[in-house]
Parts: sequence; structure tokens; C-alpha cells
Amino acid sequence: MEEVKNILWREDYQRIGLNIPIHWHPEKAPHMAISGATGSGKTYFTKLLLGKIVKYIPSSQLYICDAKGDQDFSFLDGADRFARWDVGPMFQRFFEAFQARQRGEDASRNILILMFDEWSNYLEFLSDKRTQEEEKRKLALLVRLGRSFGIHVILGQQRFDASYTPGRENFTVAISLGIMSKEAREMLFSGYKDEIAAHPPRQQGTGFMLTNGANFVPISVPWVRNQEKLHQAIYAGVSR
Repeated sequence: MEEVKNILWREDYQRIGLNIPIHWHPEKAPHMAISGATGSGKTYFTKLLLGKIVKYIPSSQLYICDAKGDQDFSFLDGADRFARWDVGPMFQRFFEAFQARQRGEDASRNILILMFDEWSNYLEFLSDKRTQEEEKRKLALLVRLGRSFGIHVILGQQRFDASYTPGRENFTVAISLGIMSKEAREMLFSGYKDEIAAHPPRQQGTGFMLTNGANFVPISVPWVRNQEKLHQAIYAGVSR
């Protein structure tokens, strides 16, 4: 079973001097929701995660949709499976890759990862309600049926609203960094209010993680010494 190693640290153990890493098993927990406001470390962690995927799953291919459209992923400009701002065609391309596997036209099962930064931004800029609902339908199908076909979705947003994010129960890994919004707490960590209150206030690069609705842990993001090397790894993942 493929796993992505050392994506995070157990922050509660770090407080007593122990570095206990957290790994991600896409087959066990196929889809991930990452929440965090500006300055929380969300983008930093997302880049780290993508680089780790490329490192530990060499056959994986990344599709990255940056609906935020700022400079955070500008190092990917020109890469084959990267789109910034006008991300609809890339999302459709990923959905068609899923359909090809579902119909049996593509028998390969190497892991395909869609990382969509600011899904809600994308929906808000669509021209009409009908188009919004169609795109939400596609996302719901991906997270409900994708695992059997090697299809995985990572959704990063500042706020998680149920009206924008269908199939939320299928996002089996929930991560929040920095100060958690009310929407993220209610959508991603419902039932864990007491556990959240028992920990010190979250700072940049720290937060909480919930896996398969049961394994709740405080987390911190590892430090990346060489950002250029990380960017090169991500570029390879959207180009190979």
C-alpha cells in the first residue's frame, strides 16, 4: 500500500520533545480538505504535501487548479497540468481522466491527484447557478467514486461552506491550520468542540487533523529547508 510519509508532526508530542511523524495512506483516506486563513500556513503545507506525494509515489501525477490566482504557484507557469485563475478546463480534464477509468477506457491505476486551491472562489466566478451546480456534481462524483480508480482530491479553502462543498463526508482527511473558522469547525470537525478547546490556541503552522472521522490529533507543519527543490519536485509532478 502506497503511503506519503512525514507530511506533519504530532504537535502534542513535540511539546514533550518527541518528533512523531504523521503519514498519509491515500487508499485508506483518499480525499483531503485543508482549511486555513491567510497567514495560517495552509499554502506552505499544501506545497509540502504535494512535494511529498511526488517523492513517495513516483508514479503519481498532479493536476493543480489555483483559483486564487496569486503568485503562490507561479513557479508552475507553463507546466502541463497546472492552471491559474481560468481553471475550469483543467478541472474538466481531470474529470475526464476519471471518466475514462470509470468506463474502462483507461485501465491504469497510478494515482492521480487533483489539488484545487479555493474551490469556492471558482464557483463564485462562474456565470450562472446551473453551471455551479454542474461543477459541484462533478466534484461530488470524484470524491464519492474516485478511490477505486486511483483518483484523489485535495481541496484547500479559507472557509468551508456546505453549500459550496458537496460530499463533505467523503473528505476523509480534514486539516485546519491557524485559527479555525466557525464554518470549518462545524463542517470538518463537528463533534470535536471539547477536544479543540482543550488545546492551546493554534498558531501559524499548527492546527488539527481528523482522519476517517475518528483519529483527532493536534499537528504542526515540518520546516522545509530548500524551497527551490520543493518547487522543482512539484513541477515534475505536474509535468510527468
